[in-house]
Amino acid sequence: MGTFLVLSSLGLTACVPPGFACSAVGYPSVAKIALAEPTAGVELELCDGAGCVPGPPMAPVEMQPARTTAEPIIEDTGVFTLVGDGVSGWSADFVGGQSVVGYRLTNTARGVVVEGTIDVDWVRVGGTERCGGPREADIELPS
Repeated sequence: MGTFLVLSSLGLTACVPPGFACSAVGYPSVAKIALAEPTAGVELELCDGAGCVPGPPMAPVEMQPARTTAEPIIEDTGVFTLVGDGVSGWSADFVGGQSVVGYRLTNTARGVVVEGTIDVDWVRVGGTERCGGPREADIELPS
Protein backbone atom coordinates (compact mmCIF):
# COMPACT_ATOMS: atom_id res chain seq x y z
CA MET A 1 0.00 0.00 0.00
CA GLY A 2 2.91 2.39 0.69
CA THR A 3 4.20 1.87 -2.87
CA PHE A 4 0.79 2.78 -4.30
CA LEU A 5 0.75 6.10 -2.42
CA VAL A 6 4.22 7.06 -3.62
CA LEU A 7 3.39 6.23 -7.26
CA SER A 8 0.08 8.09 -7.06
CA SER A 9 1.80 11.17 -5.67
CA LEU A 10 4.42 11.11 -8.43
CA GLY A 11 1.73 10.82 -11.08
CA LEU A 12 -0.15 13.83 -9.76
CA THR A 13 2.85 16.14 -9.54
CA ALA A 14 4.03 15.30 -13.06
CA CYS A 15 0.77 16.48 -14.68
CA VAL A 16 0.32 20.04 -15.92
CA PRO A 17 -2.80 21.48 -14.33
CA PRO A 18 -5.68 22.07 -16.77
CA GLY A 19 -5.83 25.74 -15.76
CA PHE A 20 -2.21 26.43 -16.80
CA ALA A 21 -1.76 30.16 -17.47
CA CYS A 22 0.96 32.04 -19.30
CA SER A 23 3.04 34.54 -17.37
CA ALA A 24 2.01 38.19 -17.51
CA VAL A 25 5.12 39.24 -19.41
CA GLY A 26 4.78 41.97 -22.02
CA TYR A 27 6.86 40.97 -25.02
CA PRO A 28 8.40 43.63 -27.25
CA SER A 29 7.57 44.05 -30.91
CA VAL A 30 10.51 45.45 -32.89
CA ALA A 31 10.22 46.66 -36.48
CA LYS A 32 12.93 47.53 -38.97
CA ILE A 33 11.52 50.25 -41.23
CA ALA A 34 12.94 51.36 -44.57
CA LEU A 35 11.80 53.68 -47.32
CA ALA A 36 11.19 52.24 -50.78
CA GLU A 37 13.50 55.01 -52.00
CA PRO A 38 15.91 56.11 -49.23
CA THR A 39 15.61 59.88 -48.77
CA ALA A 40 17.69 62.23 -46.63
CA GLY A 41 16.02 64.91 -44.52
CA VAL A 42 12.73 63.17 -43.73
CA GLU A 43 11.40 62.38 -40.28
CA LEU A 44 9.13 59.47 -39.40
CA GLU A 45 6.25 59.41 -36.95
CA LEU A 46 4.46 56.15 -36.12
CA CYS A 47 1.53 54.78 -34.18
CA ASP A 48 0.24 51.31 -33.39
CA GLY A 49 -3.19 50.07 -34.46
CA ALA A 50 -6.11 50.96 -36.70
CA GLY A 51 -7.32 54.52 -36.26
CA CYS A 52 -4.19 55.67 -34.41
CA VAL A 53 -2.67 59.12 -34.99
CA PRO A 54 1.06 59.10 -35.87
CA GLY A 55 3.31 61.07 -33.55
CA PRO A 56 6.67 60.98 -31.80
CA PRO A 57 7.51 58.02 -29.53
CA MET A 58 5.90 57.91 -26.11
CA ALA A 59 7.69 60.01 -23.52
CA PRO A 60 9.12 58.09 -20.57
CA VAL A 61 6.68 57.57 -17.73
CA GLU A 62 7.32 59.89 -14.80
CA MET A 63 5.98 59.87 -11.28
CA GLN A 64 3.91 63.00 -10.72
CA PRO A 65 4.59 64.66 -7.31
CA ALA A 66 0.89 64.98 -6.42
CA ARG A 67 0.01 61.45 -7.56
CA THR A 68 0.91 57.96 -6.52
CA THR A 69 0.72 56.44 -10.02
CA ALA A 70 2.92 56.84 -13.06
CA GLU A 71 1.36 58.61 -16.03
CA PRO A 72 2.68 59.22 -19.55
CA ILE A 73 3.57 62.80 -20.37
CA ILE A 74 2.23 62.80 -23.94
CA GLU A 75 -0.44 60.94 -25.88
CA ASP A 76 0.16 57.22 -26.21
CA THR A 77 1.23 56.28 -29.75
CA GLY A 78 2.16 52.71 -28.88
CA VAL A 79 5.80 53.36 -29.88
CA PHE A 80 8.52 53.36 -27.20
CA THR A 81 11.56 54.14 -29.30
CA LEU A 82 12.21 55.20 -32.86
CA VAL A 83 15.79 55.68 -34.05
CA GLY A 84 17.28 56.07 -37.49
CA ASP A 85 16.89 58.19 -40.59
CA GLY A 86 15.47 58.21 -44.11
CA VAL A 87 18.69 56.89 -45.67
CA SER A 88 19.65 53.96 -43.43
CA GLY A 89 16.13 53.24 -42.11
CA TRP A 90 14.67 53.16 -38.62
CA SER A 91 14.20 50.73 -35.77
CA ALA A 92 11.05 51.01 -33.66
CA ASP A 93 9.97 49.30 -30.43
CA PHE A 94 6.20 48.91 -30.15
CA VAL A 95 4.13 48.42 -27.00
CA GLY A 96 1.77 45.94 -28.63
CA GLY A 97 2.56 45.46 -32.27
CA GLN A 98 -0.87 45.57 -33.89
CA SER A 99 -1.38 44.26 -37.41
CA VAL A 100 -1.77 47.84 -38.68
CA VAL A 101 0.77 50.65 -38.22
CA GLY A 102 0.07 54.30 -38.99
CA TYR A 103 2.90 56.41 -40.36
CA ARG A 104 3.69 59.97 -41.41
CA LEU A 105 6.83 61.18 -43.19
CA THR A 106 7.63 64.89 -42.89
CA ASN A 107 10.34 67.04 -44.47
CA THR A 108 12.57 69.58 -42.72
CA ALA A 109 9.86 72.27 -43.02
CA ARG A 110 7.50 69.85 -41.17
CA GLY A 111 5.44 69.45 -44.34
CA VAL A 112 3.81 66.05 -44.78
CA VAL A 113 5.50 64.09 -47.56
CA VAL A 114 3.33 60.97 -47.28
CA GLU A 115 1.14 59.39 -44.62
CA GLY A 116 -1.11 56.38 -44.27
CA THR A 117 -1.35 52.93 -42.75
CA ILE A 118 0.36 49.70 -43.63
CA ASP A 119 -0.41 46.08 -42.78
CA VAL A 120 2.40 44.50 -40.79
CA ASP A 121 3.29 40.82 -40.82
CA TRP A 122 4.80 40.23 -37.36
CA VAL A 123 6.86 37.07 -36.87
CA ARG A 124 7.32 35.58 -33.41
CA VAL A 125 11.07 35.11 -32.74
CA GLY A 126 10.91 33.53 -29.28
CA GLY A 127 8.53 32.28 -26.64
CA THR A 128 5.81 29.78 -27.50
CA GLU A 129 2.76 29.68 -29.74
CA ARG A 130 0.50 29.29 -26.73
CA CYS A 131 1.97 32.09 -24.61
CA GLY A 132 3.38 34.40 -27.28
CA GLY A 133 6.83 35.92 -27.31
CA PRO A 134 8.91 38.72 -28.80
CA ARG A 135 8.07 39.60 -32.41
CA GLU A 136 9.84 41.31 -35.30
CA ALA A 137 8.78 42.77 -38.64
CA ASP A 138 10.33 44.35 -41.70
CA ILE A 139 8.32 47.30 -43.01
CA GLU A 140 8.87 49.15 -46.28
CA LEU A 141 7.18 52.55 -46.61
CA PRO A 142 6.58 54.48 -49.82
CA SER A 143 8.60 57.68 -50.02
